[in-house]
Amino acid sequence: MNYLIWALIAMIFYGITAVLLKIGLKNSNTEIALILTNVILVLGGICIALFKGSLFTKWPLGWPLVFLSLAGVTLVISIASYYTALSKGPLSIVVPIFSMSFAIASVLGIILLGEEINMFKILGIFLAGAAILMLTR
Repeated sequence: MNYLIWALIAMIFYGITAVLLKIGLKNSNTEIALILTNVILVLGGICIALFKGSLFTKWPLGWPLVFLSLAGVTLVISIASYYTALSKGPLSIVVPIFSMSFAIASVLGIILLGEEINMFKILGIFLAGAAILMLTR
């Protein structure tokens, strides 16, 4: 499968995840929900790696290890903040704001990674921002 199919699968299931989280967080402790869902994520990752036979391959060292570790730290901050926001606010506002992270990633990809920039990407990022603004009203 190419990356677009995987991206569409991720989009659909992350959308479903937000609804399930909102329902589950109604009468739950945010931190326990964070632990439970992420333990399942880690176990799922281990199962996938075992299935693909890549769990015992060479682990990253040096700069890749540093960047992956930093990504883990920013992921903890992001997801913990997302769960807290979902537990306190309406899904229809929290999720669109959280989703703006993808536009931020696009801008950072252009600035820091030298990815291609064109009018479609600029317009897309602008329209994403406009959409978030409209969805949160």
